[in-house]
Amino acid sequence: MSYRNALTLDSDHLKYLDEMGEWISGWKVLDMADNDVSGNFTFTEGYLRNFSSVTMLLEHLKRGGGGVGTPDHLCTRRLCSDPLESLFNAIRNSKAFAKDPGRSGFEQAFRFAVIKRCG
Repeated sequence: MSYRNALTLDSDHLKYLDEMGEWISGWKVLDMADNDVSGNFTFTEGYLRNFSSVTMLLEHLKRGGGGVGTPDHLCTRRLCSDPLESLFNAIRNSKAFAKDPGRSGFEQAFRFAVIKRCG
């Protein structure tokens, strides 16, 4: 099974997300003295919410919740819950971005990305 395909309710993706959710739920964060400090971190909740959101969105689309012409699949590559990640992705994808830009190169790519997005 290739997980590089679009998600559908019939694919193995949802089963995989459920399995990963169960695995992540069992994670424990230990300090240097092997004390469980998992309660101090919430990153696992972020993963679990993301999995749950994708599953609920796909189920909503499958029920026709998107209206006429509702797709029967979901390409998660276009989903992003992190605005900062989206910004840096736009900067990386801008034509002004060099492989290893200096400060002025980064500023130029930033301006280009903002102008392109905001018009």
